[in-house]
Amino acid sequence: MSELKTRLVVGPLVVALVAGLMVLDASLRIHLGLGAILALLVAAAMAEFYGMAQGMGHRPFRKLGIFMGTILTAIQWWWLQTHRDTPDPTSALLVAALTVCFLRLRWRPQPERRIEDAAFTLMGLFYVWLPLSFALRLRMEDWGWKAGPLAGHAALAFAVAAGKGSDIGAYFVGSRLGRHLLAPAVSPRKTWEGLGGAVLGGAAFGWAVAAAWPDALPVAPLQAGILGALLGPLGQLADLGESLLKRQAGVKDSGALLPALGGILDLMDSLILVLPCAYYGLLLFQRVA
Repeated sequence: MSELKTRLVVGPLVVALVAGLMVLDASLRIHLGLGAILALLVAAAMAEFYGMAQGMGHRPFRKLGIFMGTILTAIQWWWLQTHRDTPDPTSALLVAALTVCFLRLRWRPQPERRIEDAAFTLMGLFYVWLPLSFALRLRMEDWGWKAGPLAGHAALAFAVAAGKGSDIGAYFVGSRLGRHLLAPAVSPRKTWEGLGGAVLGGAAFGWAVAAAWPDALPVAPLQAGILGALLGPLGQLADLGESLLKRQAGVKDSGALLPALGGILDLMDSLILVLPCAYYGLLLFQRVA
């Protein structure tokens, strides 16, 4: 089976699995589906990130980092449901993670590499946990009285659709029309034409979600299309960032969990920048509307 056919088979299966868990999330008041999905994704993605860091010759606190990412996800999931009107705990959680890393340095036998090890451990939290945690914010944000009861679902669906739509647009336009390389030193297959496809894909998929849920998403379809177009290049920038990590680690894929798609980071790399920017973009568009 060709890579494209495998992608066309595996991709919908992944979407169906996530959609099923989101239906479970919608049926439970405690949003258990989303919390479980995110905890698993964070743990798997951080394991892949630390694996690439080790491939570069570094020695992050792998188990500690994965544990902290999972625990921080659980804490934020609980906090956003029980203390929604209080200040966001993200800064305090990151300071706590920094403290734990400094305490862990005492048991690392190579003094000259201790700070480097702690830095790469914390980078896993900043690169994986922090951006993906915005999925919880998109889902649990109070989008105001004008938004429907499914506003959180629609906001999260919009962000994921815009991010993956940019991937789809970039892949199909770039593979067929790509002629001018975007960043040959980082990714030899990224083209400027593909970047244009990412803009179109992000706009089309973002508009489609708003059109499908006109009374749920906190912005109108036109605004969703414009925001989706802006998110498209950000998704490709995040993709290039992961390509740089893989190139330095000397690997083709971040993992081998998904046939033809690679690892969890390969599947979600565009969302690293899209989720946070979609959250703040929706807030901004909602206020100026």
